[in-house]
Amino acid sequence: MYRASKSLYSFPKDVEPPAQTPPAASCDGEAVEGPSVECIENTPEASEKKEESLCVPVLKDDESMEIDGDSENTPEPSEKKEESLCVHVFKNEECLESDGNVYYSFKTGGSPRSEPPHTDDDGEDLEFVTAKSAEIPPEQEALPPVADYAENPPEQEALPPVAYYNEQAIGIPVVYDYQAVDYYDWKKLGQGGFGTVYKAKYRETHYPVAIKITEIQKRYTEEIKELEEVYLMQKVSGHKNTVEYYGSMINVTPESSQLWCIMEYCCGGSLYDLQKMYRSLPEYAIQYISREVLEGLNYLHEKWIVHRDIKCMNITLTYPAKVKIIDFGLAVQLRSPDDITSGTCGTTCWMAPEVIACKYYRNCTYGLKCDIWSFGITAIEMAEGLPPYYHAFDPAALIYTYEAPTLYERNYWSESFEDFLALCLIKSPDQRPTAKMLLEHSFIKEQPMADSMENWLMDYIYSVYWNAEGYGPENAQ
Repeated sequence: MYRASKSLYSFPKDVEPPAQTPPAASCDGEAVEGPSVECIENTPEASEKKEESLCVPVLKDDESMEIDGDSENTPEPSEKKEESLCVHVFKNEECLESDGNVYYSFKTGGSPRSEPPHTDDDGEDLEFVTAKSAEIPPEQEALPPVADYAENPPEQEALPPVAYYNEQAIGIPVVYDYQAVDYYDWKKLGQGGFGTVYKAKYRETHYPVAIKITEIQKRYTEEIKELEEVYLMQKVSGHKNTVEYYGSMINVTPESSQLWCIMEYCCGGSLYDLQKMYRSLPEYAIQYISREVLEGLNYLHEKWIVHRDIKCMNITLTYPAKVKIIDFGLAVQLRSPDDITSGTCGTTCWMAPEVIACKYYRNCTYGLKCDIWSFGITAIEMAEGLPPYYHAFDPAALIYTYEAPTLYERNYWSESFEDFLALCLIKSPDQRPTAKMLLEHSFIKEQPMADSMENWLMDYIYSVYWNAEGYGPENAQ
């Protein structure tokens, strides 16, 4: 049996068969050159699938042919032998491929195939030749070729129209294709699920500001969810323990809509950076920071705002030794101090048990006191470097099931600090004290090292951050 290769077989037009090849009878009775051709018109399968034989001269050599069981008859590499090859052409609709070409199969000798050439049950190797590469044109027309997308690409959809926002309805200015010419010296500070925060300098005053850019998901509606953070920052701005709000705008382009929120740049970084440098803060530092954070939480709760994401990363330092709460992306406005909300929001290790319960039970709710639990976990984070259950596989289940966490090395801390944490981490929100009640605790009120702690924070901010940024206290706002 011959093993044919399309790249090694050629079909010349004007090549005479060798003179020594004896004539053979074709199916129509005329004498042809080459091997014998079997007449297949009278076979039973001819009524369903009709074949016709074509005698095509082919060139063969040792690289393009293999004779099974007879290696001695293989011609020399330099010799090229020419003979006619009987090609059985199957004229059947099943031979038409989806690419628009008609495929033909040929084999040397043997009986004609009754099944389509797509299967190979008899073990013979088939070679498929397209109508374009065959020298003898087929009698059956080929299907039209598939459209060439490289030459005729499909029409692209037009970009959506520029979104239009009513400035009076949303309460903030709308700018179309803003180029940010009012700010320079951009530097990326961080990125999260609620946007990207940059540090830049305002061109008129040369003061650094923080710019939070958030992609607006629903462009063609007046109900913009991303604006809720802006509205809350407008309410709480002005307190010494909340970040200062400067302004905001919506930057609209044909591709996207972005909410730009310009706020105070806290040059001292976050408590997470401070804790990472020292691994564990001293108790008098935790006292000073806890008092500032509780005053900020009390201010939020008096306005019926629950933050829902209190942790070291969302508490920042700025000159002169001010502690400020930032990131109101998960905050929600309640209708009264006793009002409740639902939904599992926040960072898992800092979540209160009643917030985690919303994950397992549909009807669970919580109120303002979930921030008190989160702050208690933050105090443990400042003391030990990590929150409880940080490396656990499922910290939410442990917080909800186990008792309230405590300090790991209890001998290193005062009883006042342990009692303060025990009040913050009461699992029942009804028995948990408020931020105003915790401000009256002895751990917060009795701070003999408060002045020295303030000076220590100022030195830390100046030495670590302000020297690196290239500006000093004379640029403080």
